[in-house]
Amino acid sequence: MRNRGYSHAMSKDSAAPDKSSMMVNGAKDARITLVLAHGAGAPMDHPFMNTIAEGVAGKDVRVVRFEFPYMAARRTGVGIGRPIANRG
Repeated sequence: MRNRGYSHAMSKDSAAPDKSSMMVNGAKDARITLVLAHGAGAPMDHPFMNTIAEGVAGKDVRVVRFEFPYMAARRTGVGIGRPIANRG
């Protein structure tokens, strides 16, 4: 089955993130789209994420980064702080 631009686990009718919670690098008409998700401790615009996205993006590859809701909440000061590693 051909992917129509959304995950089989998520309906295309699901609430879409607003544009401020997404970043796109590369050509709009790129043949390939790479979705790059941040980890628990750093946001989508972390220098590491910027380097990867800018390095991969080009004429044939578009990189789309998005912000998980918990990370977006951290930006506003409403969410919890950074995770702490278990040192047990």
